Amino acid sequence: MRLAYSFGSIAVAASLAACGGGGHHADAGVADGGPDGMAADATTSDAGGPVGLWKLETLTMPLQTDDGGIAVTTVNTTGTMIDGTETARANGTLELSPDGQIAVVAELVRGTRLWQRGIEGSIDSYTFGGGFGSIMPAHLNPATATWTHAPEKLEVSYDATLSATFLKYTPTDNETIELKGLALVGNDDPGNLVPLTHPRVATVYLLRKAGGGTTFFEVPGQDKPLAGFGTAEGQSQAFDLSQTEGALGVERIVYGTAFLAMALVVVYDDVDNDQQLTVLYGSCGAGMDCVRGVSDLVLAYRVGHSPELAASQYSWLIKGWSWAFTAMDYTQTPPRLGLVPVAGAPDVPSVPADVTVFEDPTNVIVPQLNFD
Repeated sequence: MRLAYSFGSIAVAASLAACGGGGHHADAGVADGGPDGMAADATTSDAGGPVGLWKLETLTMPLQTDDGGIAVTTVNTTGTMIDGTETARANGTLELSPDGQIAVVAELVRGTRLWQRGIEGSIDSYTFGGGFGSIMPAHLNPATATWTHAPEKLEVSYDATLSATFLKYTPTDNETIELKGLALVGNDDPGNLVPLTHPRVATVYLLRKAGGGTTFFEVPGQDKPLAGFGTAEGQSQAFDLSQTEGALGVERIVYGTAFLAMALVVVYDDVDNDQQLTVLYGSCGAGMDCVRGVSDLVLAYRVGHSPELAASQYSWLIKGWSWAFTAMDYTQTPPRLGLVPVAGAPDVPSVPADVTVFEDPTNVIVPQLNFD
């Protein structure tokens, strides 16, 4: 597991935990009607290890103070005052499967803004050592782990300044989800903003193309104008793309008897002014729609489970709607980009889907999520 954090020009990364083989975790046989998480649920014996789904409770790490210094600060899931005027909160999950797979991610929200990664997303194989005293993923450095009962708690520590506490977690199967955020003009090329002529924000659903490539689809009503936005540095505008029902099916990605839906939240310049995005990857040519920013948050939905899904980099997604973030899946050969969800409503506050709009369109990177 890798803890990563940054503030302004300060960036620090610490790896938590070493060892294990390839291949994704096996189907643990979790039915849609039962507790979720691809791993075995709930309390297990000490001999079995702390497998299952865990929700972040606190994250302790260095943060910048009002006077420009650095102080080790513990941030919880409901809000911790960090600078006298603003609060920060963390949201994340960690899952350990019985056959030695680990998935972890966490995000920080400052005030009402999606701020930074608290735990860099990763999916890996792992072993436990020293009487469950260390978590050792195959590609990162070891961390001390303390597992206690009543309540079930997992404390993971890299050193005196970096640690995280997780509680056992059974998520709610959500058929609605809040998806709100801010579109914000970034500061990647000061003084050289390429203005947006017809700015819009949309949830863009990814679909499997024949042969495993990726295409996309827009559900009607989930593409909205951002009138007057994107013409000056420092601008921001709120948007609301909340989902009031489950995925409709036209956006489904089939994995055996299970299906997924996943959407990127993008701000784009609707150059041809037809009120829909016509190009997602490789956009911004002459006369083409131009993607100008993509949220770090990915909207995801899952129904069912299957061996095909268990073998994929998306098997960690929980039932119903979830807020998810990209994570490198080292159990795949070669490693590929997958998704890990954070805890959802009603257990935690909403995670904002903020989109930073780049001043220079060539700086935009659209995540490449594949379905082969």
